Amino acid sequence: MQSCSKQKQSTVNFFFIYQTQDTSALQEVVSSNHRLLRQYLDDRLSTYISAKAINDSSSLDSLTNELSWLCNSYQNITHCTDKTNRLQIYKQWSSENATTKEYLDSVFVAIHSRYKNISGSIRIQQRNIYLEQLRQLFNNYQNINDTYQSASVLFYLGRAFYDAGQADSSLYYFNQCRIICQRIDHVDVLGDCELWLAYVYNLHYADYLKAQQAILLAEQLFKKTGKDDYLVYTRLQRLHILRNLYQTDRVIDNLHTFLHDSTFQENKHVLAYCQYFLGEAYYDQGLLDSATYYTNLSYNIRSSLAMQNPGLLSDIGYSKSLMGLIAQAQSDTLRAEKQYTTADSIFHLASDIKGTCMNYLRESSLLLGKGEYTKVRHQYQFVLDNSGQFEDSILALYGLAMVNYLQGEVQSAISLLQSCITKLETTRYKLPIPEMKTGMLSDKVGFFHLLASIYFEKSLLSHDTALLDSAFQVLEQSKSWSLNDNLQVTSSDMHSTNEVNIIEQISTIDQMLITNKKDSSELLVTRNRLRDSLDAIRISQVVIRNGVFADYTPPRLGEISKNLIRTGTLVLEYLISDIGCYVIAISTDTTAVIPLPVDCSQLNRKIRCFINNINHYPSVRDTAQTWRRLGQQLYMDVLPPKQLHIERYEQLLIVPSGILYTLPFATLIDSNNSFLIETHEISYIPSLTTLAILKSRDTVRDNDNSNEVVVFGDPVFSDQSISSLPYTKREVDVIKEIYGDEKVHSFIDSNATLENFESYDYRHVRYLHLATHGYTDNYRPDRSAVLFSQFDDSSQQLLLSAPRIASLTIPVNLVFLSSCQSGAGKLYPGEGVLSLAQPFLVAGANAVLATSWNVDDRSSVDFVRYFYQYFKDGNSKAASLAHAQQKLITSRYSHPYYWGSYVLIGTTDY
Repeated sequence: MQSCSKQKQSTVNFFFIYQTQDTSALQEVVSSNHRLLRQYLDDRLSTYISAKAINDSSSLDSLTNELSWLCNSYQNITHCTDKTNRLQIYKQWSSENATTKEYLDSVFVAIHSRYKNISGSIRIQQRNIYLEQLRQLFNNYQNINDTYQSASVLFYLGRAFYDAGQADSSLYYFNQCRIICQRIDHVDVLGDCELWLAYVYNLHYADYLKAQQAILLAEQLFKKTGKDDYLVYTRLQRLHILRNLYQTDRVIDNLHTFLHDSTFQENKHVLAYCQYFLGEAYYDQGLLDSATYYTNLSYNIRSSLAMQNPGLLSDIGYSKSLMGLIAQAQSDTLRAEKQYTTADSIFHLASDIKGTCMNYLRESSLLLGKGEYTKVRHQYQFVLDNSGQFEDSILALYGLAMVNYLQGEVQSAISLLQSCITKLETTRYKLPIPEMKTGMLSDKVGFFHLLASIYFEKSLLSHDTALLDSAFQVLEQSKSWSLNDNLQVTSSDMHSTNEVNIIEQISTIDQMLITNKKDSSELLVTRNRLRDSLDAIRISQVVIRNGVFADYTPPRLGEISKNLIRTGTLVLEYLISDIGCYVIAISTDTTAVIPLPVDCSQLNRKIRCFINNINHYPSVRDTAQTWRRLGQQLYMDVLPPKQLHIERYEQLLIVPSGILYTLPFATLIDSNNSFLIETHEISYIPSLTTLAILKSRDTVRDNDNSNEVVVFGDPVFSDQSISSLPYTKREVDVIKEIYGDEKVHSFIDSNATLENFESYDYRHVRYLHLATHGYTDNYRPDRSAVLFSQFDDSSQQLLLSAPRIASLTIPVNLVFLSSCQSGAGKLYPGEGVLSLAQPFLVAGANAVLATSWNVDDRSSVDFVRYFYQYFKDGNSKAASLAHAQQKLITSRYSHPYYWGSYVLIGTTDY
């Protein structure tokens, strides 16, 4: 009753202002209630049509004047011209056409209401009748020149085909609708059309760029026409795209914001969907308790809603299916089976084909482990035949490939996997924005791993070098997509001024979040909006950038030995997966593939325990030296001595995979009880494709003849919660002592500011040394940062975030990040560890020397001295690193805690 009285009062206000012709007052009222004016316009237009039909000339003149004024007012308020254009069409109609239109409109309303209100199998049976009726309506509207209703019919044709899973037909009709709406400025239908185009591009074609472009247009149109409630669906659809791109941290942040938004809380159906979505996102991150909590909340609301509206029965099935997935991850097989079976029954009752497909995909992985291949094959084939959605179809193809592989149908498995990878590569090429590719491989890297494993097995049996090269190519394809794309362009090509400004604003908010300066919920809302704005800018500029990114392919095995490595270097490229563990050993004179004598789960447990025992020293002393025993075991596991013969080589170049990204190879212990770093130089590269790009980029540098070193250290912090770093001043002094004051430009104490760092011209700098704090966020890698001096003014910038680093130009030979955990970060399958090293490589650095865990201040001074002394004498970066680590081993800092943290990522030369 209250809302009804408010609407009546608003109507009274409108008519009073209308009669006084007070346009400014009218605009003020209508700006808060666009729908009221639009509805009144529609009513007056219907009256006009009736008067036209009966040839009531006395009413036509006054109605024409009234409509003209209303249309002009509406245009001024909403900046839309569709009503004015429609009026012109009505004026040209004959009485016969006006009567026909009234009849067609009534038919349109009747058939759509009937189709909308039926569900399940009856809806499916009636779909073809509904489609044919819409086609007839479209032709009839065309005959009377009613372009507006023609566009509306095209829109509903697109929706009906979308419901039927016929994406090509759906896309055709939506595009036809878009063309007409753009021509006549029919913004009401155009906004809906853009939103549904986003659904089609996202779910069926995996064209995430076009989907986001459509969402941006839909948002603009909904804001213009006052359809604020529709903005909810654009926001949710954007999150669907982010989840498909595996940017789960952003999805979770936004969903928590939505749960506190009154717009979402008022709509119980949408609220339950947000909770379900949160359950999925937390499951993606492996946070099963949180996933269970939000899935149960969603299920409770959906159960209540379904009792009132049986048409919402499918929603319960989705929640049950997710409960099954979570139970499966918790190794509760019986509960998982029960939940899947219940979900399947609900989807069958509701005739929900899409829900059935999703449930089959989830259940099949459980059945596959039990060896029920026949049932699994049926389920995957059902998905391929019925879903039509990209994510579903590509996972079903992979599932069938796995079944074929397990049943010995190897060639069929290869064909299916090649199809999977082709589809995925096609999707990647549709995203010329590298940041969107981070995490794309997280749930699909298994496609590449299975195919590479098959090629490895076949090459071992046949000694076919072509198969080995194929395995290598597939393995390289599965690594470092976003990094390799970013490395191909300069920061000036990648980032516009607007982007940099937004990145700086986000960095300021991150600083407040880290130092607890303001309410975090309010800051997160602002941060999410800024990231959406950043996406919008990048999407709008994609046409400009589309030609910037050069296509790259992995190098062939023969090219590596000739062009990328020198004599005495052994490349060890790993494949670590549930399917198999292998290493490809590549040198200038030989190439071989070697199966590792350990499975993935064993390796994971050993490495985690090994690292935990090392980096908690000296706070927790391991008197039994468990780390030494594990170091010896891991040496045998990942460097099998009888096959690799690494003693022949001076340098090892590690190309990690999976958990090996976190393993410090330098700390492994051989049969002589020596650390690996005592006998070899060790460096890392995310992929050999990355190395090839770095080396090609290195040929155009102009700083090779310069020995200038820039050092930032001994920062000061007004925030007492940030500890001081007194030993970093000694690092600066050591570097000055080695290179001489004239070659070192140092910024210490109050001069070690972010402003000084960003304003410096690094084009003629050879080495950059940062002796300050590092901040690593394992859940949100874009919030990882380097800390600079902050004093007096609390608004002074403190953080240099990872995205901000990547936007700079720092073409130096080496960046030495002498800060804690600068090489640590979130491990993304297919990308590696997203640490502070990658953005410095993107900014132009040849290599980054970083740390995997917290470093000891005192030992780091000695390390810096040993490293730069050896480096200045003309030795390579890798050799200088090995020298410094060897020196610490023979000192009081012999425990690997002090020196094992340092890793060199990038090129290893001088």
